Amino acid sequence: VDELDGLAARAENIYPIASRCGVFCKTDIQNLIAKNVSRADIAASILHAVAVQTVVTLAHGCEITAPVLMCGGPLTFIPSLRKAFKDYLSLSDGDIVMPEHGTLLPAIGAALAAVDGERPRRLSAVIADMAASPRSCDGRRGALRPRRAARLTVRLGGAEASLRALADTGNSLADPVSGRAAAVCDAAALAPLLGGVYRGGAADVFTALGANPALAGRAFLIPYSAVGSRGLLAAVRPDYAAVDGEARELLLAIAPEPLAGGFDAIIPADL
Repeated sequence: VDELDGLAARAENIYPIASRCGVFCKTDIQNLIAKNVSRADIAASILHAVAVQTVVTLAHGCEITAPVLMCGGPLTFIPSLRKAFKDYLSLSDGDIVMPEHGTLLPAIGAALAAVDGERPRRLSAVIADMAASPRSCDGRRGALRPRRAARLTVRLGGAEASLRALADTGNSLADPVSGRAAAVCDAAALAPLLGGVYRGGAADVFTALGANPALAGRAFLIPYSAVGSRGLLAAVRPDYAAVDGEARELLLAIAPEPLAGGFDAIIPADL
């Protein structure tokens, strides 16, 4: 950690690194190494990616204004990480608050909760409450949507599937020809519609879909682009798609690997 911090402190440039996916992140770093980018710039770019992903994930469109409390081990012991947050949020030294015992704040909060008589709860219960509770805020990054979890209902050839979807600002996947947005779906979740689990490389999945008479004319290849990575995803056009009961023009792209987090699909946040 000290070596990473020391390197980042000497950086001169920041390069984009994917922060949502560890595979894409590794690919971006390898590309920077291949281009002979300095270790200092790579170290600072990694910390910048951490800051960006943390703010985007936690803020959800709410404006972050000074003063900003920085606590926890990483922000306490890695000055270059603090700088990454300050730079991304356009904060000055006077805009941040570093408490004397910042590394202990989570423990202090747990102790205070115990004093108040709050009983321990499972994380799954907390997540369920957050998903069900309407919240809103105004900020420069837009309004926070009431729910991040959504119910995606799709029908095809008389079959229907109900998928637990995550509305994610990181998903901007769309068919370049029709402009229709696409949901990235777990192959197993689409099995009731497609008559089986289609998983693997995009070309193989596309070929297998095309060989199914029930899916004739419904299979597509959709290009995707991420930082340092490009490729194709096989997709199908359903008869009907709805997000939380509201009909949507949506394609169903098949993820090459199982989705994480207990979700069956990832949909654009603006649906």
